[in-house]
Parts: sequence; C-alpha cells; structure tokens
Amino acid sequence: MTDKAIPAEAAMTIEIDPKKLTLDELEELEAFVGQSTEAIFAGTGFSAKAMKALVFIFRRRVDPAFTIEDAGRANLSDITIVGGDADPTDAVA
Repeated sequence: MTDKAIPAEAAMTIEIDPKKLTLDELEELEAFVGQSTEAIFAGTGFSAKAMKALVFIFRRRVDPAFTIEDAGRANLSDITIVGGDADPTDAVA
C-alpha cells in the first residue's frame, strides 16, 4: 500500500448519489462489498469498503481508466454524498 494520493490533475470532488446507481452498478457494489444492497444502505453511514466501491463506480463513469486502487487513495474530503436519505433499496423492496 502506498501513501500516494490521487494525482492533482485527477483530483476532483466525487459526488455519490445512491439513487443514481444502475442495477448493474448495484450488483457490482454487492460483489465488491460482499453484502446485499439492503445491508450496505442500512444504518447511518457506509463502511470503508462500501465507500471505496462507490467512489470507484461513480468516478469510473467520467474516467474509465480509474481503478479500485485509485479509489482507495481518495480522501474523505474529496467525497460528497448527495440525495439526502437516499436508499436505492426503496425501489426494489
């Protein structure tokens, strides 16, 4: 593991809106985290593993070369959760 942050030229605020995840992305998130979507979005916050996967999924939309390793180097200050009390399981429950 390195202490290398995301390079300045690649740094940006990463907005995560769980309501905007596609079904394929939800399935990918479950695979990364090893939990159901319902378990991932239960409670008041995300585990570090879920946050890393969400950063990867959302950032990859604008940068297809972005890797899960890159996501692991994101700072919490780079991440904004939008959508309020968004729970994508509402749509599938």
